[in-house]
Amino acid sequence: MDLRAGKKNTYYKWLNMIVFGLLYSTVYLARFGFNELLPLIAADYGISGPIQSLLSSSVYIGYSAGCLLNGLLIDRYSATRFIVIGSVGSVAANLLLYTTPPWTVLLALSLFNGYIQSMVWIGGISILVKWFRKSDRGLPVGFINMCSAFAYLIMLYLPARLLPTDGAWSESHGYSLFIICYVSVVFMAFIREDPKELGTRDYVETDDESAEGERVLAHLPFRYVTVFSALMRDRSLLFWMGIAFLSSFCRYGLLTLLPVYYTEGAKIALSPESTNFILSAGMGAGTLVVCILVGRWFYRNMGLGVVACSGLSAALVVLFPSMTGKEMIGAGIFMVGFLLFGINGILWLHAMSAGGRRFAGTVTGLLNGAAYFGALLQSLFLPFIIKSTNDWLFVFLSMEIVCILMVVCALFVCKRDTNIRES
Repeated sequence: MDLRAGKKNTYYKWLNMIVFGLLYSTVYLARFGFNELLPLIAADYGISGPIQSLLSSSVYIGYSAGCLLNGLLIDRYSATRFIVIGSVGSVAANLLLYTTPPWTVLLALSLFNGYIQSMVWIGGISILVKWFRKSDRGLPVGFINMCSAFAYLIMLYLPARLLPTDGAWSESHGYSLFIICYVSVVFMAFIREDPKELGTRDYVETDDESAEGERVLAHLPFRYVTVFSALMRDRSLLFWMGIAFLSSFCRYGLLTLLPVYYTEGAKIALSPESTNFILSAGMGAGTLVVCILVGRWFYRNMGLGVVACSGLSAALVVLFPSMTGKEMIGAGIFMVGFLLFGINGILWLHAMSAGGRRFAGTVTGLLNGAAYFGALLQSLFLPFIIKSTNDWLFVFLSMEIVCILMVVCALFVCKRDTNIRES
C-alpha cells in the first residue's frame, strides 16, 4: 500500500468511527423513548398495569430476537444499508407508536421497533472490524460504546429541552426523532464500509490467532447453522454469552432502580437526574478507558479485563446499602457504571476477534441477543423482588450474585497465558 493510499485509509477509518458514534448517540431517542413516555400514555389512555409492563418489556424481546437473526444477514449484505434501515425504520415505528392505537398494535410496533433497531449496532461493528486490526481496536470500540452510554442521557433529557411543550409529550418526543434522520444523512454521506470502496487493500492481520481464525472462517457459506456450528467449536463463546447476559442484567437494573432507590428506598436527597448523569458518565468513561487498556495490552487475553471489572463491581454493589453521604454515593455510582460498561466494551472487542472481518456481525448478534435477554429478565425480576419483599437489600443481594457469576464466567474465558502484550 503506497503512502497516499495509507493516508486515505487512516483518514476514513477514523471518520467511520466518528460518524457511526454520532449516529449511535441519537438512536436511543427511538429505542427507549416510548418506554419513557409509557406511564403518561398509560394514564391518558387507561392502559392497565400488566399491559403496561408487557409493552415496556417488548422492546427488549424484539431487540434480542433481532440480534440473533440479523447478524448473519448484515455480514452477508451491506452493513451501511442495514444501519440506515434500522435508524429510519425505528423513527417510523415510533411515530406510529405515538398515535396510540390499541395496545395490541402498540405491542406489535414496539416489538418491531426493537427488532429493527438491532441492525444498527451490529452494522457498526461489522464496518469497524474491516478497518482496524485486532491490536488497534480498543480506542474505536471504546469511543462508539461511550457514545451509546451518552445516548441514554440524550434520550432522557433532549426532547423536553429541544421543544418544551407544557406536557404535550407526543410533540417533544416526536420532533426529536427527526434528529436521527438528519444524522443518518450525514452518516450515509461520509461512511465508507470497506477499504475496497477507496480502491485500496485490506489491512494484514498481525495477530497470529486472529489471522488463523479468519482463514478458517473465510470459506464458510453464509448459512446460519453452518456458521453457528463453526463458531461454537470454541466453547468459550457460551461463557462470553453468559457474561453478556449477566452484565446487561446488572447494568440495566442499576440504570432503572438506582434513581428510585436514592429517592424512595434510601430516603436520601439524590435526584434521579443526578443519579442518571453520574451513572452514564461513569459508563462512558469506563468503556473508553477499559477498551483502550484491554485493546492495547490484553487483546490476546481479554478475559482478564472481565475478571477485574466484574470482581470490582461485586465489591462495590454490596456496599451501596451502607453508603452515606452524597459524595461517597456519587463516587460509588460512577465507579460501578465505569466497571460494568467496561465489560460491555470488552464484549465487542471479543466479537471482532472471534468473528473476524467475515462474521463479526454474527458474533456481535449472539452476544447482544444474550445481553438484551438479560435486560428483559431484569425488567421483570427486580420489580418482582421489590414488590414481594419490600426490602431493597434483596435487590442488591441479587446484583451481587450476578456479579459473582460474571467472575466465574470470566475465569472460564481467561487463557493461561497472562503475559501483557505490547501491540
